[in-house]
Amino acid sequence: MGANTKAYEEALKKISGAVNANENLNQYKFVVRGAGTGMFALCTASNTGVDGVLQDDPQATGYVGLIGISGVTKIVVGSAGITDGDEGMCDSAGCVTTTTGGGNISQGKALGTGASGAIIPFLLKHRNTT
Repeated sequence: MGANTKAYEEALKKISGAVNANENLNQYKFVVRGAGTGMFALCTASNTGVDGVLQDDPQATGYVGLIGISGVTKIVVGSAGITDGDEGMCDSAGCVTTTTGGGNISQGKALGTGASGAIIPFLLKHRNTT
C-alpha cells in the first residue's frame, strides 16, 4: 500500500449514540462512551480503551453520531504518523499513532502509511486492555 493509500471501509460494524459536544471536527477519530452521561466523546488518552471511531460529524451536544466499533474504518493519523502494519493507539487528539510501550493500548492495525492529518484505512479490533 504505502504513502498513496486510499482510505476505505470494509465490514465495519457500527452503533449509534449521542455525543457530549459538537464533534464536527472529529470525524474518523477515536471516541469513548462516558460512564456518567452515556454520551460519546473524543478519546484523548493512549492508556485508555476506546469504544470506537466516529464515522460522521454531529454538530451539537446530544446529537446522534455513528460509531464504528469493529472492522476496517477510516481514521485520522496523529502528529507522529504511522506505518502500514503498525499496531495503532489513540493519541492526545483522538488520532491514531504507532503503539508504544508503557501501558498504552493498541486498538488495531494500520492498513496504510500516513503522516499527520492523513486519513488511512485501519483494522479496528476494539481492545480495552494491553
